[in-house]
Amino acid sequence: MSFVCQSLPGKVIFANGAITQARTEAAALGMQRVLVLSTLSKRVLAERVAAVILPHVVAYNRLQAGDLDQVAELA
Repeated sequence: MSFVCQSLPGKVIFANGAITQARTEAAALGMQRVLVLSTLSKRVLAERVAAVILPHVVAYNRLQAGDLDQVAELA
């Protein structure tokens, strides 16, 4: 099963191997910097996404509560 759902300002792509499309999708949206956020339980998945879209990743994985000022500076 696979599907694509696009509703502004987001888009969901659900399919086997969809993670490999992350760089193409970021480029199609004109993104130059991307912030990857996840819960601790999904950290490995977030790291996989970040690896696919490098060098566009601003920050991921090492942020703690209260780091929003740091994120704003990176963006």
